[in-house]
Amino acid sequence: MAVLRLGVLDVPYSAVQTDSSADKDVAKFVATGGGGKGVTTGDVAEFLEEKYKVMETFADRNIEEFADQWAETQADALADLAAGAPLEAVNPGLALESQVETKFREFIDSRAMDGADGVPTEAARKGVNHRLKHPYAKDNPERPSFKDTGLYEASMKAQVLTEDASDD
Repeated sequence: MAVLRLGVLDVPYSAVQTDSSADKDVAKFVATGGGGKGVTTGDVAEFLEEKYKVMETFADRNIEEFADQWAETQADALADLAAGAPLEAVNPGLALESQVETKFREFIDSRAMDGADGVPTEAARKGVNHRLKHPYAKDNPERPSFKDTGLYEASMKAQVLTEDASDD
């Protein structure tokens, strides 16, 4: 049996990125985050998961596809081994991890969370975008929710653990 874990690389947000954030709730969280410690993507991911269940929703909507992809990558790995590939060079989990990470970015970019409670966010509708010179300009185009700086989406990681490793 395999376990698919979703998370983020824990990367600090810079002062520019945290001076204000995509959503008032996230901005407040970032401004008061961690009792004086710097806020990271891990902190923001936990906040977003509690409030919006972004990764849980993503996983729920795609679990059958991921199971099918896992079966395909297992079959490909067996074929590689049968063709003479060295055992240490065959890792079906890497292929699935990459596919899941790409699918998550597509999930955010396609606005798949729209319609959930509070989504699209007010900031997304207003086009608040800290990747632009003027993040709050009134003529900024609407953007996907959860993609203000892009750091949350870019830091998302999937990990496939086999039965032996999943006992951690």
